[in-house]
Amino acid sequence: MLDDLLESKIKDGARYFVDLPEIVFFDEFYDYTEEHEGAEITEFLTNSVIEMWLDFEFRGHKFSVSNQFWRLLIFCGKSRMSRRNSA
Repeated sequence: MLDDLLESKIKDGARYFVDLPEIVFFDEFYDYTEEHEGAEITEFLTNSVIEMWLDFEFRGHKFSVSNQFWRLLIFCGKSRMSRRNSA
């Protein structure tokens, strides 16, 4: 089941990039991302209990992070530059 999830694309076309053990709470991850120079949070959804989705951009790349299965699942979308060049 996890393999199927990791091989799939999410709604905006982003692909699985990496997963890491969830060693910090999602609110700490949000704070770290918000304070990281060059990162811009574009959306944050949570049920405030067990799950979150955090979308951010960093150096022209879009990332989506979700905490599922006690792991941080990180997806990477196309960079703004690659979209400009393909238009």
